[in-house]
Amino acid sequence: VLVGHGLGGVFVHLYASQHPEQVHGLVLVDPWHEAQSTRRPEEIRAAIEQNERDRAAQFRLLATLMQVGMVRRAGEQNAPPLFTRYPPEVREALYALFLRPQAIDAALEERERAEESFAPLRESGPLGELPLRVITAGDRETPGLLAEQAALESLSLLALHGELAALSTRGQHIIAEESSHHIPLEQPEIVIQAILELIEGSRQSP
Repeated sequence: VLVGHGLGGVFVHLYASQHPEQVHGLVLVDPWHEAQSTRRPEEIRAAIEQNERDRAAQFRLLATLMQVGMVRRAGEQNAPPLFTRYPPEVREALYALFLRPQAIDAALEERERAEESFAPLRESGPLGELPLRVITAGDRETPGLLAEQAALESLSLLALHGELAALSTRGQHIIAEESSHHIPLEQPEIVIQAILELIEGSRQSP
């Protein structure tokens, strides 16, 4: 059973498409979708892209400060806010990973090259009878968008995730009503339940 969150959902979806004999279940947690950027209205796409450019510039500046030693405090202040919601020992491990120029460079390159990951997925077909759960954020945060734009973006992703669930005759679309994109942190029980269902189902299959 493969589980992917965000862009990770693209990777496990592609693997399941290319190696169906090895995959007994698929859980996509608020996954990126290969059509999410092309289906956005121009004004929403422009606003999201501008926000991503601004964040990239911020993180590159942070990486530069790290290299010259001006840093731990600056890094913690600019780390994702959700880091503060983890237990102290987990938070320290996250800071240790995040506060490295290599980690920031890798994260930025991953986002910049996401389109390369989407391309082969566009050529893949249905998933047949593969047990599939697609979990969508029900309380999405979309920085850089006005309220009306954010609502449209949420509806668009909801529809795209519904299309993903429909790729399998055994697909289910689940809404995590109280979660932003960070469902594994905010409503982990939904993810756990989906995984356990698919594991149990795979054990019962001939």
